[in-house]
Amino acid sequence: MNRFAIVLCLSSISLFLIVLPVSAESPTSFLSIKAGHFMPSIDGWSDHFEEKGVSYGGLELGWNLTRRFELSLSLDYYQAKGKAITPTGRASADEVTFQQVPVYASLLYRFVFYEDQPIVPYIGGGYTHQFYRQQLDGSKVSGDQNGYHLRGGLQLLLDYLDPGSAVDFFSEWQVFNTYLTIEAIYSRVDDFGKQDIDLGGWGFAGGLLFEY
Repeated sequence: MNRFAIVLCLSSISLFLIVLPVSAESPTSFLSIKAGHFMPSIDGWSDHFEEKGVSYGGLELGWNLTRRFELSLSLDYYQAKGKAITPTGRASADEVTFQQVPVYASLLYRFVFYEDQPIVPYIGGGYTHQFYRQQLDGSKVSGDQNGYHLRGGLQLLLDYLDPGSAVDFFSEWQVFNTYLTIEAIYSRVDDFGKQDIDLGGWGFAGGLLFEY
């Protein structure tokens, strides 16, 4: 099954690499800035933290293979503070701080069919490497785990609303297009089933994307 999925993925890439190729006048890379809300899948999260999720921010750098296929690397960060739990199951006066830094390597497919398309849906997925650190009463525990993620969203072309500003932005900064982005991401980070704790979860974010 895994071999079939790999062959299918490589075949799809080969097919679409010849469709809508990146020309000399097309963007070749992009930078995205985003912020959102992440809801961890960690068992017992609500025992330590009052909120079901936590706010996070992130950066993403990508490269256009074609106008439809993209490769990207992104990094997010979030921190949550809560109460430690005593052996009897009661909340302790000690504070626990939990930090995570997931790094995503993604292959994305954009449903773009013509230049200056005002709304561009996209889907993707890939590999996740997640760093974590927990601090409790002066002691620290840190490590990292591997996993995968799936993501999808919409890119809303802001140039479509104000073409004049888009021309000025290109002249000054060489930005081809500016998008408002809305995205959902699901990750499972448990060393592919080898760990009992899944560091992944659901994330929902919005941001700005600049194509260069």
